Amino acid sequence: FRYIDHHDSGPPETPPWELNKLQRVDAAVFDIGGETALSTLQELKATYPDKLALGYTNHWHGRRLRAKADGRDVLPFADTPPQFFLFYAGATLTQAVAPGAETICVSNAARFRKDDILQLRAGLADWSVTEGARVVGLASESTSCDGDALQIERAQYATDPPGGRAFLAGSTVAPHASTLNANAVRYNLSLHCPEVAGQRASDVMANLYAGLFEDELFQLDGMTFDVGLWFVHSRCANADDRGLDCDNDLQPDGCVIDNQNSFGLGVVQWLKLLRQAVGPQKILLADSNTSNGQRAYIHTNGFEAEGFPKFGNYDGFAGSFDQAKLWKEIESPYPRMAYLYTKDNTSVWNGTSTVLPEGWSHEAAGPNDYRFRVGAAAAALLGFYHAYSTEPDTLPHTAQHYEWDEHLGGALNQPGYLGRPKGRFERLTVQLGDPIAIPDGSFESGVAKWLVSTKKGASATGPTADPDARGGAVALRVDVSQVSSVAYPNPNARNVKLSFETLATLSEGEHTLSFWAKAAPLYDAPELTAGMKVGINKGPSNDFQLTRYWRQYFVPVQVPAGPAQKATLAIRIGEEAGAVWIDDVVLRPGGADLFFRQFDRGLVLLNMTTSPHTFALPNGPYRRLDGVLTPPPGPNDGATGLSSETVAARDARFLLRE
Repeated sequence: FRYIDHHDSGPPETPPWELNKLQRVDAAVFDIGGETALSTLQELKATYPDKLALGYTNHWHGRRLRAKADGRDVLPFADTPPQFFLFYAGATLTQAVAPGAETICVSNAARFRKDDILQLRAGLADWSVTEGARVVGLASESTSCDGDALQIERAQYATDPPGGRAFLAGSTVAPHASTLNANAVRYNLSLHCPEVAGQRASDVMANLYAGLFEDELFQLDGMTFDVGLWFVHSRCANADDRGLDCDNDLQPDGCVIDNQNSFGLGVVQWLKLLRQAVGPQKILLADSNTSNGQRAYIHTNGFEAEGFPKFGNYDGFAGSFDQAKLWKEIESPYPRMAYLYTKDNTSVWNGTSTVLPEGWSHEAAGPNDYRFRVGAAAAALLGFYHAYSTEPDTLPHTAQHYEWDEHLGGALNQPGYLGRPKGRFERLTVQLGDPIAIPDGSFESGVAKWLVSTKKGASATGPTADPDARGGAVALRVDVSQVSSVAYPNPNARNVKLSFETLATLSEGEHTLSFWAKAAPLYDAPELTAGMKVGINKGPSNDFQLTRYWRQYFVPVQVPAGPAQKATLAIRIGEEAGAVWIDDVVLRPGGADLFFRQFDRGLVLLNMTTSPHTFALPNGPYRRLDGVLTPPPGPNDGATGLSSETVAARDARFLLRE
């Protein structure tokens, strides 16, 4: 079990003790946009040449707005063809526009918002004349227009000449799609991005980052790409109800064209191109903490799970953990490497302040420190690295890169103190009660009690009893033929629902739904997966990925206190067109998110249920860590002779074998 050091951005200077601390880790991740990233990477490799130096960037998916120059916002279109940006469905000009005109007449002003960044171009597919602009006002009627109008600032974002260009009636105007924080415009990495000189945005992006690997100044062993996406719509700040237009035909398509996720497939394509450019020895990671994460399983070494689990949503642990587990299962020609990245408030960081919490000290153990332990334990179970850092970046590095007892074994002060793993992690299920509420979840008596419904123009057939079963004679099958046909599609809405509405009344407390499933999405690459969301009633749901082979899934179900209630199981699919099979659906009282993994010199326990659990400890006895940074009354009190250990709900424990 090892951990890595993740710097979101460097401080004004890197103190010697900070660099010395890196001798404890296998790898360090530095934001290549940080002011000291270059010198820090050079110093790291000079001091510890065997350590992995990984660059980190979120600029691959969009370009940030820059400061104004000569009174105009600067967006360097000069070195980025406007065809390479992603737009919402726009409109046509209903009247010609002269240079300097500040009102433009458009066919549909409802597709624009104040402060939108615009791109005017000569025609639907004619990029010979372009201009950047900004919307400063909206008007449904104008004295100078026979219909809708926009007030705009002309010739923005380094567009020349300063007064703007001339455009004929029938020319096109479209708003840029921005990134989530609204300070950058997105690249069109889809397969339908227009080509310039035989290249798409994905080709140019691959060449750009391949060049960084060749730059001797950076000495990069690998790169982590932040915000790796499969569907882009939900990660755009100015989305509202507007539809993305990946093929620039002024019709909203959500980047799902011909029932295929053109954007997600394009992200896979650019990571494939980058791999081809840098070769097999470089490490490529990209964000994939949820089911909306990138799916370049065979072209990357792995992923960064930023904000594990599910950006701090611990009700979504089951889906995030399974997503990480899936990366271990899918074979790749490149060695698997990944890190679960805890980025949540603990006693080290209060989640909002730019200074340390009042009264904070290295000796203070906090009630939220379970969040760190959950991430560290999940990483140990899976055999991945773990990282922890705080935000914002103005925090002193003594807090931002805090060395926890669980990382170094407390008083042992030794990375890798657990030794090598002795087999894979195990999930405990013996504590679960007898199956309830779902008669014949193996579908041997048919599928008549299961219902399929659709929304937003999706189409599906089924359910049917299919002989391609996991174990028995038949499995339930649903075929999705259309993911959506509405005007403004949000592709990851999963518009097909499979439900079982005759569940028995459930008693208060935690239950576990388990089932087996697989899918055959209509993609050429066999490793690509299909998304699914599972929940009961209106309780927390979890997101999963379905492969082309049978996998078992576990979903925690929490029934709140109060009157007993009927329960409705809902399984939402339809991210992708194609077939989905489900078999052996079982609901049982009790929680099953209980895990342990044995190591040569210790044991890791993780309890993600909602109740404390006492683990019987195999091959003991064991002792707790001697806490240095979190001493008693924290969990690491050095207790010895343990044959069992009680772990609080949603917490973890690292033990040493005596």
